[in-house]
Amino acid sequence: MLKKLIMGVALICASSQAYAWDGMKSGKLTRVDVVTNGDNFGFRVYQDGSPMCGTSESWGFINKGDSNYDGMVALLMSAYMNGKSVTLLSTKEGAYCHIGYAILQ
Repeated sequence: MLKKLIMGVALICASSQAYAWDGMKSGKLTRVDVVTNGDNFGFRVYQDGSPMCGTSESWGFINKGDSNYDGMVALLMSAYMNGKSVTLLSTKEGAYCHIGYAILQ
């Protein structure tokens, strides 16, 4: 009985990670914007099609204060410059999508 309870709790904890993101979108980046205030939606990327995380906006952002900002910018710029597809996972922050995970394909 205890073993089943532990397995159930472990399954719930593991599956909750999949629901941590509000949006997942794949495709090529169509535009990149950079603003001087790095913590005000500082680095923005656009993908064609539907909004990134269920908002009305077609762009997602990362801020200078985000951990691994430099690595994320490098990956996104590489994808943009080389015309490669990228999968972006993001969370809603107000009416916008904060990118937290990117996969270069």
